[in-house]
Amino acid sequence: MGVQAINFASFKSATGGGGFDPDAEPYINALAALGIVDSTINDAWNTYVIGAKATADAFWSEIIVECPLAGGTAAAHAINAKNPGTYNGTMNGTGMTHNANGVTGNGVTGLTYIDTNFNQSTDGAEDDEHVSVYSRTDFDGSSYLLGVADSSGHGTTLRCRFAGLFQTKSQCSTQNSPAATNSLGYLSINRTASAGYRKRQNSTNVDVTQSSDIAPVNANFYILAQNRVGSGALSHAAFNICWYGIGRGLTEAQDAYRQTLIEAFQDSLSRGVV
Repeated sequence: MGVQAINFASFKSATGGGGFDPDAEPYINALAALGIVDSTINDAWNTYVIGAKATADAFWSEIIVECPLAGGTAAAHAINAKNPGTYNGTMNGTGMTHNANGVTGNGVTGLTYIDTNFNQSTDGAEDDEHVSVYSRTDFDGSSYLLGVADSSGHGTTLRCRFAGLFQTKSQCSTQNSPAATNSLGYLSINRTASAGYRKRQNSTNVDVTQSSDIAPVNANFYILAQNRVGSGALSHAAFNICWYGIGRGLTEAQDAYRQTLIEAFQDSLSRGVV
């Protein structure tokens, strides 16, 4: 399914009078409270928010955690832009790097990861889940870009790529592993039914016929690692990422539209890789 053409200029003018959309303002204000007043970030975020609400494929209400990882500091990168102060990220480990390109983990020696403070069981929903991350690193290895799993490693996990494969689980015990030529760009998982789920790398969608045989895990999603019950953070990633999100499951059309908007945001900040 193709991604619709989007008139981003119309989104910018929709605010009127040089102001920001009311749903964009909390994040802009949170950055300003840290001394970060950047017109490029602010305009890009405002455009994204208006776009996320603007069409039949709008998804704004489905996303609960939205972290653009902009502003260049650990404090700025912790902000949940959708609702600052709720589900803000907690940085862990040593040697994590923060700059204009987002966050880079020190997975080998620093054991770094981001605790999203979003519990899959108590904050999420069974058979109704979206997770996504934007990677600027091309690497083939066993590292997880995000995940939460029970003591057996079953749950929702994403790594791209491992042995040339885009490996995922979505509230299930069986891993799906199509080929992947790189680990760059927008990567997502969406489950909207018990019978199967969808995964995406940039413009490529894959339908996965795998039932949800694992209930949501009573543990938080981690970014740049997998959070496994009884073990904690495992398989830390030394990736550079510049966005992550969590919420309710999106349709294929919604996720394709979301990918387009996020890519436009990254391009506005000169950090897109697709």
